[in-house]
Amino acid sequence: MCIGGAGVGHHSFEALEAIVSNTSNVELYAPPALAAAALSIVVKEALFRATVKIGVEHRSQVVIANAWHHRSDAISSLVALVGVGGAAVGVPVLDPLAGFWVSGMIIKTGGEIGWGAIQALSDNQGAVEEEVYDTVRDCAQQSGGDILDVHDIRARRMGPYTLVDLHAVVSPRLSVSAAHQAGERIRHQIRKAKPEISEVLVHIDPCVHASWHEDDPSRLMRPVSEIEADVRTAIDKVQEVEKVAHVLCHFLNGVVHVQTEIIVDDSLTLQQAKQIAGRARAVILKVHDISEADVHLELFGDFACSRLIADIHDTRLQESLTDAV
Repeated sequence: MCIGGAGVGHHSFEALEAIVSNTSNVELYAPPALAAAALSIVVKEALFRATVKIGVEHRSQVVIANAWHHRSDAISSLVALVGVGGAAVGVPVLDPLAGFWVSGMIIKTGGEIGWGAIQALSDNQGAVEEEVYDTVRDCAQQSGGDILDVHDIRARRMGPYTLVDLHAVVSPRLSVSAAHQAGERIRHQIRKAKPEISEVLVHIDPCVHASWHEDDPSRLMRPVSEIEADVRTAIDKVQEVEKVAHVLCHFLNGVVHVQTEIIVDDSLTLQQAKQIAGRARAVILKVHDISEADVHLELFGDFACSRLIADIHDTRLQESLTDAV
């Protein structure tokens, strides 16, 4: 478009030079020429409006650029109409002057479309990020409270589509499945709020102290499987513990917090069970890199659970027999 606009400007300059030097052969055009120019203006402008509407709906820069091609044709027809009219009334200088005006408009439009395409190709999407930033923030606030904050929001275009990346901050004690659900909720809310966003990539971050830098590989904790194995081995030293039900690790500000559930004999008193839990906690804290441990007691062991299920089954059976009678 810029080259076309420069061509129009060059032709207008030559026409103006010819008029000034009195070498121009301007003829009086017939009325059909004026009618053809006017009809072209109407048709091209209608094509422009229809095409640009489709391009905006589908967010296609190619279609929008083609729409402006129709607009430039309409303006060219307007120039022809002015030039023909000027020649008809004896003012031929109107033709090159209008040509200069149209040339500048075409160059400006071409430059804007080209610059937008360059930004899209170079992934420079500052304007796109501004469009989706407020939407992401609003969706985070409406996610049910699991998302504490969002940061590092990035958006980029891929043809007619928009791709969004973001980091969502959750409580470090939130389970993996719960954090995943929170990420899925905000992802679907963003896509619902802005249908032109085709994909949202959510990275879950735990809310930790600002002094903890995960970028330093030397400060990364051991795998959970290793820590859990060490915890189970340590608890095995407490003979009164019949079984370790669960081991859950939390990585908080560079230290490891462990939550574990143990099963003990159902016949023990509450005071005896608490003492066993205390000894289990003491051996857990001796494990390397564990700074805090919470030990919970299962209320029912395998024998007690089986007996409870049997009692419930007998009660329901008795109720069924009573209802039948």
